[in-house]
Amino acid sequence: MDQIEILDLPSEVLLNILSFLNPLDLCSIRSINVFCKDLCDKESVWISKAKSDYKVKLKVEESFSPRIFYQHVLHKFGPMFGLWQRQNLKFYSGILRVFYEDKTV
Repeated sequence: MDQIEILDLPSEVLLNILSFLNPLDLCSIRSINVFCKDLCDKESVWISKAKSDYKVKLKVEESFSPRIFYQHVLHKFGPMFGLWQRQNLKFYSGILRVFYEDKTV
């Protein structure tokens, strides 16, 4: 019986597997070959990561890439994200203010 290589699996299965990896592992897998790069660059992977890691719902729009937003904003400022969601801002209201416009922070 022939062995099945992981890259022989359907793209949908591979995308599901990628959704469980952390961002650093995704970047490592991205460097394997062009096929892996294309899989890791799928917006659905980064939408899933944003939702599972930071409870953020992202969607693809004409001038917005969830992958770029995750890599440039959520990955850098994600550990502070919980502070933005606090209900009682009495002591936390001036800690951080981030604006994201025209692909810059």
